[in-house]
Amino acid sequence: MLVCLLVMLISLPCCSQLLGKAFAYPNSNESTSSLLGGFDLSDSTGSLYVVVLDSSGLPLHPETIILYDSSYTEISRVTPLLNFYTFNFLSAGTYNVEVYIDDMFIGAAGNVAVQAGQTTSQTIQASWSKKTLTVTVCYSDGLTILPGATVEVYSWDGYHKQYNLRTFSVTDLNGMASFDLWPTTIAAEHYRLEVSYLLSGNIGEEDNVKVDKYNGGSATITTTLATSGYGSISVTTLNHDGSSLTPDTLILYNSSYKEVSRAHPLLNTYTFDSLSPGTYNVDAYADDMFFGAAGNIIVSAGQTTSQTIQASWSKKTFTVTVCYNDGATVLPGASVQVFSWDGHNQIYNLRLTQLTDTTGKASFLLWPTTIAAEHYQIKVEYLLSGTIGENDNVKVDQYNGGQETMTTTLAPSSLSSGSISITILDSSGNALTPETLILYNSSYQEINRATPLLNTYTFSSLSPGTYSVEAYADDMFIGAASNVHVQTGQIASCTIQTSWSKQTLTVTTYYSDGATPLSGVTIEVFSWDGYHQRYDQRSSAVTDGTGKASFLLWPTTITAEHYKLEVTYSSSQIGEEDNVKVDQHNGASETITTTLVSSAPSSTRFSPTVNGYHFDNTIPKETVSFSDASNALSSCAWSSSIPVEARPLIAMFAVDVNQLQFGNCFGMCYTAKYYYENPSSFASKYSGSGDMYGVSETAASPEILVNQFPGQEIMQPHLFNLALTYLGLNSLNDEAQWIMSECDNYRPVQLYLTALQNNPFFMHSVIVYDYKLNGNQLTLYIYDPNHSGTTCYITLSKGQNGNFALTRTNNSGDLVSEYGLTNIGTGERTAVDWNLLSAHMNELMQAVWELAPKTVESFLGTEANCPVNMLIRASNGSRVGYDWTTGKTVNELNGVFYSGNATEPQVIMIPDPDNGPYTIMLSGTAIGNYTLTVERYDQGQLIGSPSTVNGEIETGQLKEYTLQLAGNAPSIQETPEGINIWWVGTAVALIIACTLFAVYYRKYRTSRWKTKK
Repeated sequence: MLVCLLVMLISLPCCSQLLGKAFAYPNSNESTSSLLGGFDLSDSTGSLYVVVLDSSGLPLHPETIILYDSSYTEISRVTPLLNFYTFNFLSAGTYNVEVYIDDMFIGAAGNVAVQAGQTTSQTIQASWSKKTLTVTVCYSDGLTILPGATVEVYSWDGYHKQYNLRTFSVTDLNGMASFDLWPTTIAAEHYRLEVSYLLSGNIGEEDNVKVDKYNGGSATITTTLATSGYGSISVTTLNHDGSSLTPDTLILYNSSYKEVSRAHPLLNTYTFDSLSPGTYNVDAYADDMFFGAAGNIIVSAGQTTSQTIQASWSKKTFTVTVCYNDGATVLPGASVQVFSWDGHNQIYNLRLTQLTDTTGKASFLLWPTTIAAEHYQIKVEYLLSGTIGENDNVKVDQYNGGQETMTTTLAPSSLSSGSISITILDSSGNALTPETLILYNSSYQEINRATPLLNTYTFSSLSPGTYSVEAYADDMFIGAASNVHVQTGQIASCTIQTSWSKQTLTVTTYYSDGATPLSGVTIEVFSWDGYHQRYDQRSSAVTDGTGKASFLLWPTTITAEHYKLEVTYSSSQIGEEDNVKVDQHNGASETITTTLVSSAPSSTRFSPTVNGYHFDNTIPKETVSFSDASNALSSCAWSSSIPVEARPLIAMFAVDVNQLQFGNCFGMCYTAKYYYENPSSFASKYSGSGDMYGVSETAASPEILVNQFPGQEIMQPHLFNLALTYLGLNSLNDEAQWIMSECDNYRPVQLYLTALQNNPFFMHSVIVYDYKLNGNQLTLYIYDPNHSGTTCYITLSKGQNGNFALTRTNNSGDLVSEYGLTNIGTGERTAVDWNLLSAHMNELMQAVWELAPKTVESFLGTEANCPVNMLIRASNGSRVGYDWTTGKTVNELNGVFYSGNATEPQVIMIPDPDNGPYTIMLSGTAIGNYTLTVERYDQGQLIGSPSTVNGEIETGQLKEYTLQLAGNAPSIQETPEGINIWWVGTAVALIIACTLFAVYYRKYRTSRWKTKK
């Protein structure tokens, strides 16, 4: 069946987009100060090695170490990565050191003598430990406690004159929250407490909170939140024996037993808030089964009523016996699934699964069915036979449990056959699920191989005789069972316990010189699968600062068994080792010398003013059509790796190229970084367009789309963005430590800034050349080709969950604030490299369908030029596009994608359009000329000729066109007369304003009258 896709592309060249900017730092001969801060590097200097311990003598990781000279003039302050730090290149003399954690002083060392040519060691042990600060939160009356409020603790950073968030907690039923904090031992040191509650925002704060180094501290915060006429019920649920029990569902009823609310708690305590005074009842359920209730619970205004529900019974044993269809022969190895009936949602929920044992039995612990409608469903499945038995109304007695015999539809294949049940254990006797089990006959000819889901597996329907079984994990042999005798109608049970365990393989990588350790590269481990004659990936890791990475692997105990190691950097393979063995006792170590040349200068950091070249920015604006982009993509060398279903990406590429205003930020960053690392390849500090793009074209063209650089510099950011947004394949935490490691080694890192302003079409590229780590805050210093001579940065903060998140500072140079960043990641060392993206292409395409329709082989493409916004109305009245009357976008058609009025060009994709007619409305945003072109494609081929119209438009003017899709080619006709829409918008705005005012006035008058009365 012919399927069509309507694509509307509106180019707005008069609008400047982020990708279109092409400003860069001007040429400059200004030198870069050394990372060593200008210290003399001669033999006349010494070093100071500082170790920090807690009050118990254990290692303590400080946030800040400050070095002073003998006059207590600050020389340096650092944020160590560990509990020790070395200050190098110090002139001989006397120094002082102070240590801080969470902005609080914890210890010092004075009059530390440093001698030339020597390293002085100094240990600073904290004189105190963290103490408890207890905070009590009250309503505005200062008496009524406020449970469920969030208390945030900030420390005062006197150096930066700012508060830093340290921890937070939610007040308990007594309105209290406790924190372990470092004491405030210096006059200026203090904490700040902020209290927020649900949607009320900040309701209280305390600015000068002290914590005593012996007794801790306490604070009471009276908030601005008034006690209302509402109360709460706090419900705690317990097992029959009094232990904690997290319920599946809690249902709250009023005094008439009408349901008020239902909740699915994460713990065994839950609070129903904002309840009107009165009487309530609560029922508790586990696994959809009722286990207890509390009735006649009195709720008073401003009070929390606590109620405990203890189960009146416990889980009981329910035994299922499974038989063949003769009702007598038991069936071992069948899968028994237990489902509970969810009457509220009218569905069955899977609760437990178990395989029948050698007697055909499976036992389960289930909650009793104590209400008439409660019941379980039991299904039986067997290997490839699917469901072979089912019972939909199974009851469990609250005292005796129950039992059920399931007679299946499966006939005994032959009572003359038997089975082997294999159990696999590790060397410690714990359950071990093998990857492969191979069954051999007495002549050691393979009979069957299986991939078990558990550590127990049954080979069924075996002729009587002698068999052997081998077990493998990660393609490596781990054990065997020989001479297993199978008898008619019997199950032979045997256990294979491996004699060894996983061992450590340590891999060290070097640059091409074979001596310089290579950090931050990815090592992938593959096992050799001799059966399928292929390598299977097993693990991957990134090398540390010493160029090492370690893996736990199964030993290679058979001659042909081996592993393969591959080393990748920036999506390119730079080294491998094909025949790696792992000893069953000692593990192994491997050294790989890669092809990567240590290219970064040894003592000069990337400088935006020196290495951030001035680009000529002379590439003129040129619109690339959808068909041109499609042809360019189809002709590129790697297009065969992109399936036809991925063609919606072409629209995104066309958007990117059309957004280019004189240059491409990806190319500029690539060029600046390349020539910093390879200075001999670039004599001048000035880059022409050829250097910028690596192609001979001087104008933006379809070739730029696919030929810009190795690694698909346009393609990769798009797929990277999709992977970040939809697959979650990349984690900022994976990248942060590596970025810091690269900067420590003077290697700049290229970053992708994706989905700017939450728009999937807006992307940008910058370079990280330095960083500062201050506690949980990481600042990345940025070269941005859009900002000539400006210091830019991106700030990341680590939250309570240990994850980094982008942080807005709203200061000058803050790219998070300027670009509205939502995601960042490196274009060099990312978990979503090109190979991984290719491997996940099918998943990515499902993500693409959220941006574009599911079929792209047949479509209609339309292009228009500014200054207009677009709205399309289908024959049934449904709309998609920009509604000029409300100033908002609308999307009322199923499966349609609209790129938004802020994109250039605007894109509307309509799958499976009918023959119309469709109405296209263009609303003017300025005075100027526009062009509207429609092309129809089928199976990738242009059908007929494009239909094009040209016109002039003014601000607020509306142009209307009718689009007919009947026949081979689309047809566009203009409605005879356009209208000016400013008065329409004004009228609509006035009507809305008057309506809102009338509603407000009436409410205000009513409120005033009631108050006076």
